[in-house]
Amino acid sequence: MNRHAIFALLLLFITSASVKAEDSEVAQPLATEPSVGQFHPHCLDSFRALPIDSSGKAFDEKTNGTKVEVKEQDLVNHFIKYRERYAQYDQDCFEGWNDLSEMTRDFLAYNVGVLFLEEGNQKLSPVCTAFRISNSMIVTASHCLTRAIGLMQFRLYGDPERPLKVIPPGTSQWLEYVSHGGIDLKDYAMLQIEESPFPSRWTRESFTRDVKPHQSIAVIAISIPAFYVVQGAQLSHWINAVRFSRANGSQVWDVDSLEPSLNSQLRAECILHRAPTYPGMSGAPIIGVRLQTSSSGKPRLYVMGIHLRNGPRSAGGSAVKDVCGNFPQFNVGIRIPPTVIDAVGQ
Repeated sequence: MNRHAIFALLLLFITSASVKAEDSEVAQPLATEPSVGQFHPHCLDSFRALPIDSSGKAFDEKTNGTKVEVKEQDLVNHFIKYRERYAQYDQDCFEGWNDLSEMTRDFLAYNVGVLFLEEGNQKLSPVCTAFRISNSMIVTASHCLTRAIGLMQFRLYGDPERPLKVIPPGTSQWLEYVSHGGIDLKDYAMLQIEESPFPSRWTRESFTRDVKPHQSIAVIAISIPAFYVVQGAQLSHWINAVRFSRANGSQVWDVDSLEPSLNSQLRAECILHRAPTYPGMSGAPIIGVRLQTSSSGKPRLYVMGIHLRNGPRSAGGSAVKDVCGNFPQFNVGIRIPPTVIDAVGQ
């Protein structure tokens, strides 16, 4: 779950940057005027109606008009309490797995999936998104591992009914991952899982660290509110809670153009984007879209980063931990770390 705020801010849906001519090989958003775009014309109104504050944190509205911040353990009840608003936001701002092109579904099906936590009585709760880099290894955000990792399972988009057990790392490795949770450039973990009968399809050529400003991206991941509010927490239909958005803001921003500026030695690793996100999307691959120069005309999809968090710095955050900055108008990810690329196919 996003560790700083519950929802991406209003500005995540707004694009105000012009397209650079030298980036012509990069697929661009459909328009540059301030707009969520033709696909989501009612999104802003639905977003404004959500019971969240200016930094994206959920609150409960009391009869006396006061607003009380919702604790993480109470979020599911909060989503259900305000189900009509969240369902409307889901309908107006996002699309589902079956709305993706066949090419995109094929690219994701046997490499991306969801981490579920076993909570007894055969109950499973979605925690975060993750992706395979080999037949038996996944990558996710470290801050997703603060709970009982030995009770986690991974399910692929392309094989949603098959649970793959997450194999707990040694104590020292697990403690290291937990300690890295919340430290932007270290907020990722590589975990062993049971092998699937479907082999991993991604190779090193599926990944890149070449991130260009203003290129179109997609974060295609589980929506925890949609799982509970729209799907009624039906595990057999969890794939129908996978979400993405075609909002114009689904693009990368130029880190060098922002104020206050980031540490020059670290900012190259940060990805600031405006793809709308939901709780549950931490750990998802940031998918870049690049146009081919060949006559086929089909775009090329590749993995260029890991989505981590919303932009605002948390109450316990600091410039040491949140090295990718305190930018409420953005979401934050990191480029694919070299250690992850080195482990692809291993």
